[in-house]
Amino acid sequence: MYRCRCGKEYQSKTWFQNHRALCELLEDSKKDDIYDDLPSKMEMWNCMKVILKKYETLEKKMQDHEKYIKTLKKKINIIDWLTDNYKPELNYTDWLSSIKITQDDLEILFKYGFIEGVYSLLIRFLKSEINPITCFDQRLNTFFIYKNDYWEHFDIEDFAKLIKTILFKFIKIFKIWKDENKSYVDNDKNFEIVQKRYIEVMGGRYEDEVNTKKLNSKLYKYLKFNLKNIVTYEFSF
Repeated sequence: MYRCRCGKEYQSKTWFQNHRALCELLEDSKKDDIYDDLPSKMEMWNCMKVILKKYETLEKKMQDHEKYIKTLKKKINIIDWLTDNYKPELNYTDWLSSIKITQDDLEILFKYGFIEGVYSLLIRFLKSEINPITCFDQRLNTFFIYKNDYWEHFDIEDFAKLIKTILFKFIKIFKIWKDENKSYVDNDKNFEIVQKRYIEVMGGRYEDEVNTKKLNSKLYKYLKFNLKNIVTYEFSF
């Protein structure tokens, strides 16, 4: 057994000599005057062999690490990934047609206003595990819809059309409510209440653009999920 002054022990004389040469060189480098006790050529050569060996090992580890990072960060288009991995039962068009507004939905709109009424309706029809509308933490207020068996971007203009469609659905159910409550509606005492409800059905106190942005933001916060949970890819939008 060969023992270096640093405390390490070796059974092989060659490995011991290689280590000792490097160990002593490193120790001498701490001294103020390293020229008092220079190592021999053989000791220097042994040091170089050890350093080169360590360098080769380190370089291989770095190459392996880079390969791993490239695999980890392999880019994939988000549309392609959604199409391959995220298939709802309904296309967006069929989903939109399936939305039926009830008197309860109308009462929520009457009580809490247009934005809350529409939002409540949308999340009621977006409770599936896989919806035809989705969005991600990594892309603020950006939606994707599943249409014609393929995912596509759903921009703010498209979202405005969705809200407009919902508004028309509320207008229809409001007309039914008025017909079913004709005596209440025709009573002058209820004029202000009926007028206020009519205003909410027609979009409330905000302009259409404001309603669209507010609902876009609320629905994004409800639907979004984090793509960092899928570590194999770096997604491009």
